[in-house]
Amino acid sequence: MDNAHTKTVEEVLGFFNVNESTGLSLDEVRKQRDRFGPNGKDLEGSALAPTIRATYLTVLEPCGFLLCGILTFFNVNKISTLYDNFKKLLSKTVLVVKDPL
Repeated sequence: MDNAHTKTVEEVLGFFNVNESTGLSLDEVRKQRDRFGPNGKDLEGSALAPTIRATYLTVLEPCGFLLCGILTFFNVNKISTLYDNFKKLLSKTVLVVKDPL
C-alpha cells in the first residue's frame, strides 16, 4: 500500500483484509507473508547494508574520534587546573624540628 499514512483506518483495514477487533486469520497471515515477506528482515545481504556501513565509516566514526579528542582536551585541561590549584594550597616553606641526640 502506497502512502498508507494518508489513508483512513477503514481503507488500511480493507487493503490488508483484516478485522479491527480480531486481527488476521491464520490463512490471511500466510497470504500476507507470501505477498510481503516475513517481518524483521535482516539487513545483511541486502542492498542497504553497504550504505549503512559507508555511512558509519564516513560520518559516525570520524565524529566519534572528534568527540573523544574534544573530551580528552577538556579533561586534561581540568586536571591541569586542578593540579595548579592544589600547588597553591601547599606551603612553600617547611619547618624542620630535630631531636637532640
